[in-house]
Amino acid sequence: MECSVKITTSIDGEESYYSSRGEICRTADGLGYVVLYEFDGDECRLEIRDDAVAQRRRGSLNMDVAFSDGEEVVMAISDEDGGAEVDVRCGRILCECFRRGVFCTLNYSIEPSVFSVKIAVIAAFDLSDI
Repeated sequence: MECSVKITTSIDGEESYYSSRGEICRTADGLGYVVLYEFDGDECRLEIRDDAVAQRRRGSLNMDVAFSDGEEVVMAISDEDGGAEVDVRCGRILCECFRRGVFCTLNYSIEPSVFSVKIAVIAAFDLSDI
């Protein structure tokens, strides 16, 4: 099902904005949503649940991370020059689903920077129908 994806990222107070068309569907277990979209030509996948967001990116930059409320996790990043694993300290993660959209706020830090990401996925249909 078609949707629009809007992401606002704040890194140490500096904001950037991104929007794209995408597709949204339920997770296999029906407890969350999967959102597929493109970013700079790379294929991206978000899996959104109440207190967790997993992100996968494939293309010129590869990235895998599973943000979980209050947890310390690892972000794996790679490109044609190599790769790295980065420690991420997750703060509060809040995801809410409404009839026409899913809204998430992620707060996390990768020393020494602090990130705040707001994700809005807007559908042109009632999400309870999927």
